[in-house]
Amino acid sequence: MVCEYNGNLTVAVRSIIVKAWKERWTEEQWSRAMQSYMIYVESSKTFNVLLEQVMISSSPNVHILQYLKHALFSKMATFASAMKSVVGYEDVSQTFCISTLLKFVEELFPHILSSSHPVDLQQIPDSWVQLLTWLYTIISRTLIKLSTDSKYSLEMAARVLKMSSALLDKIHSNEISRAYVALSLAPSDNSPSNRSQKLEASTNEISRLLSTPTYQQLSEELKTAISSCLKHDFNPNYPVGPPYIVDFTRQNLNVCVNVLITMEAYLYRVNDLQLLADKLIALETLQGLPRSVLYCEILRSSFLGLLDNDVIPEDIKWSSFIFLKIPQLFQKMVATSKKDSEDEQSELYQGLKLLLDSQSLFVSVDYKCKCSSSLQSLLNELVRYSLLSEASSKDIIFRRQKDWNASSCNTIIQSLTNEALFLIQKAEPTATTILKSLDITKNQDLLLNVMTQMMSGKSFELISSAAGAIGKLQNFVMKLIIVNESSKTATGETGKNSQTRAALFDISFLMLCHIVQFFGIEIISSCPEGSNSFFFQWATRCLPDKHDQFKLSSLQMNSDPFKVEFVLSQLTGPEFKTSLVKWNEMCCNSPQAIQESLVLWEYNIIDDELMRQILDSAKGTMCCLMVVIATWLCSLYNVSGEDRQQRCCKMLAQLLQPRNPSDSVVNFSERNQLAKEFVYYVADLTLPPSALSNIANMLQQKQQLNGNTTLPNHQPPFGKRFLLQQTQPQQYSHTIFTLKEKILACHELPKLFSQTLNSAYRKNSIGVRDLLHLKEIYRVAGSQWFITQMVKDITKLDKPEDVERLVCLYHSLCHLDMKSLTVNLIDKVIPNIMTSSCHLKSLMDPWGTGIAKLCTLNVATLYKMATRKVGVTDGDSSGSNDKKRPWNDSTSDDNMETPSKIKKEAASQDVNNKNYSSNAGAGFNALSLTDDFLFSDQREITPMNDSPPSSSTSPSSSFLDDLSDSLACMFLMFQPCVTGTLICPRTGFALAFIKESLKLDRDCAQFILHNLPSSMVPQLMRYLNSDITPHHIFTMVKRDSPSWKYTISRALHNYSHYKQQQLQL
Repeated sequence: MVCEYNGNLTVAVRSIIVKAWKERWTEEQWSRAMQSYMIYVESSKTFNVLLEQVMISSSPNVHILQYLKHALFSKMATFASAMKSVVGYEDVSQTFCISTLLKFVEELFPHILSSSHPVDLQQIPDSWVQLLTWLYTIISRTLIKLSTDSKYSLEMAARVLKMSSALLDKIHSNEISRAYVALSLAPSDNSPSNRSQKLEASTNEISRLLSTPTYQQLSEELKTAISSCLKHDFNPNYPVGPPYIVDFTRQNLNVCVNVLITMEAYLYRVNDLQLLADKLIALETLQGLPRSVLYCEILRSSFLGLLDNDVIPEDIKWSSFIFLKIPQLFQKMVATSKKDSEDEQSELYQGLKLLLDSQSLFVSVDYKCKCSSSLQSLLNELVRYSLLSEASSKDIIFRRQKDWNASSCNTIIQSLTNEALFLIQKAEPTATTILKSLDITKNQDLLLNVMTQMMSGKSFELISSAAGAIGKLQNFVMKLIIVNESSKTATGETGKNSQTRAALFDISFLMLCHIVQFFGIEIISSCPEGSNSFFFQWATRCLPDKHDQFKLSSLQMNSDPFKVEFVLSQLTGPEFKTSLVKWNEMCCNSPQAIQESLVLWEYNIIDDELMRQILDSAKGTMCCLMVVIATWLCSLYNVSGEDRQQRCCKMLAQLLQPRNPSDSVVNFSERNQLAKEFVYYVADLTLPPSALSNIANMLQQKQQLNGNTTLPNHQPPFGKRFLLQQTQPQQYSHTIFTLKEKILACHELPKLFSQTLNSAYRKNSIGVRDLLHLKEIYRVAGSQWFITQMVKDITKLDKPEDVERLVCLYHSLCHLDMKSLTVNLIDKVIPNIMTSSCHLKSLMDPWGTGIAKLCTLNVATLYKMATRKVGVTDGDSSGSNDKKRPWNDSTSDDNMETPSKIKKEAASQDVNNKNYSSNAGAGFNALSLTDDFLFSDQREITPMNDSPPSSSTSPSSSFLDDLSDSLACMFLMFQPCVTGTLICPRTGFALAFIKESLKLDRDCAQFILHNLPSSMVPQLMRYLNSDITPHHIFTMVKRDSPSWKYTISRALHNYSHYKQQQLQL
């Protein structure tokens, strides 16, 4: 049909064209003839020769041009090779040819976007940049030709300029072509792209030509078109779209902030406020909140917490947080903002105006606190910290009084003059003054006077709370440790000096006990003098550990027989001597002395009366001895038989029995009260409910004999006893109250968990009672059970808006232990659901979307806190020690998860091989419900990092790497669901997870989605083309792989292909 190929492509193509012209071939005939040459040469060369034949004269050959189009559409040549050939023609003197090429490119525009040739996917991005450069070059050369050649037609030049500028606008307005350009301009292998430099040079040349007289001859419409082309931004850094706001309503926002504020005010009272500030800023970023709304919710949550004291009257905590810590918190939030101080003051002012909408809240707060204006006191503090101007403060007060005067409670509130709530404000300067006065080098009598003044009433609690709020508690503790260490022993002292020294040791010891009780022992260990002090060594050896378990080490204290004999002589003698006594040795040997007395009592060598005298003597002068002995008795109870347990209860009841104060002992009543409160605290942590009830009955009987029927309030609120009594513990058949039996007593934990969360869900805020319930449940059950129960509760709701509200609440509660709960959710719960055919229903909407949202928000929060170097809340601290544990305290030696009592007991069972009751083998099933929901894998969690980070302020980069590995494993599990042909609930959950990730800000979305397998990204376009934009594709692909540009190009092609299919439908 045609001549054989002789090696000259131009001659061969020309001969075919001549033959086709003569015989009037159809496009199909011409295509079959041309295909015989495709085995010899590349398609790009063929297209280049054809284009030369089209442009061989001053007017293009339209018939050959049709052959050329057919070659492209029949895939004889690629679009990339076509663009490469087109941009090689730059002769602007041939205006008809240039116009034809511009029209040709415009007709090919939609086909180039959906090109599916493998070669095109690699070359198309560069072809778009070459096309842009060519268009700018055509415009610049046309303007030059117009100014230098008088014969050059202005009409034809205007036509070329108009078509070129229109094509540039079309490329820029199309999101896919713009994405291809950005992909090509992006540097690869850490080397800048020179294409952007060429593109910039072309635009600069046009900008220079705009000032020439020839340019002024053009029409205004054309001038505008050319100028707009120069403003197109094809920056290599792909522009980020509008921020994606998590679909949380204003109502749901309240619970997020409310939980964080309540945790900070009650659980983590001595934290650096920068941690809370960064958490709130992370929440602000994730939800796209205005700063004024965030200020309003912080204040509203604080005042709501102040009202939630019907069961736990601890106003001092909230008042110290509101009036001392809130201004500091706002100050740290302002410091992280890029706005100037006036703008920040304006946002705080707007937030306060929003707060004024809650008039009933202020009325309730003022009535409860018996003050005329709690808001006025807060505003004064904000003005003092330069967070609010005087004029703004007066305006807020004016607005408040305008509505308040119309309230029916106005007259009642104005008559109340009790200002107990604001004592904490007065305690702040007092705490600073006392810190300067606590100097052991000064006169001891003056020092004792200062310390006794702190003991009166609630002064010490106010001062310690104020010191914690202003960040000076550590300094305060250091001063007390120095006083305690200096008062242990002395030489050559008189009787009065010895009594002063004894009082200083006793008071400082009790004050440190109080600080340990409310702030945690870590505040002492963090002091330079703390770790080597006597009190710290005694506390770490004898006090319950961070899981509220007694320590056997407290029963193995080394004692000196001669010193024990001296202690016995002190306790049984007619006078308690203080001269030259080493009080640290007295504390260390007192338990052994009491043990010897207990043995004699058991063998009836001494009677009950003498034993009471010994205990009364122990608590009569030095209350620290009462604390030491009571702590030892609580440990002894847990390893003793029934008879000895009964005697331990009697001894504890005797120590707690009120005693008439001695005139010779300074501040005996206040010291005794502090000691008893600490004994109640230790007993509540270590003793079973049966022992506590026994002690309470003994105290009541003794008081009835004395004519007093009032039982002292020895039950600390919402401790372990409260939880176990609520679940109606069973009667145990043996005497040792083991950890196993304590856990089995909590068989109704799921019910209690659901009841607590339902209460918070209905109120849309978390109360202190609910929060402490959840903290205790988490400590008992562990993180895997806790997060599993959250997922189970999500599947109980039906409406999407209800699921979203619950997810918001659960995300906030995950701050109890964000790291461990998130890791368990990714590594345990989600794989269990995905691999279990019984629970596929929970992956369907709205539950699957809710679980995905909870997971993505938790991961984003961890990432935000890590990148901002924020300490992550990694579980609660020991007992009711309201201090956040350091990051590396959350991991055990073999397990990254916070050790639950269940798993700790199981480990203990393996080591000790003890025989328990018939229920001892129940393990986790003792806490599960009737079904085995998500408990298909109860193995211990493998530690994510072999060497836990030593920093206590921020999660290390190694943790983020391990978290990325966990996400990568989860995405590998998603891949068969997305790339397969079968669509199931697993597919819907995988897509929901990716959609929720894309709703986060760019950094968080990249951290999550960069773990996607590269082959999975193009496949996702089949499902997500209506939910994403091309800039999301850039977010999904990590740029450290050698083929990342090809992956994005392939994904863009699939996106365009499925988008066109959707439009056709």
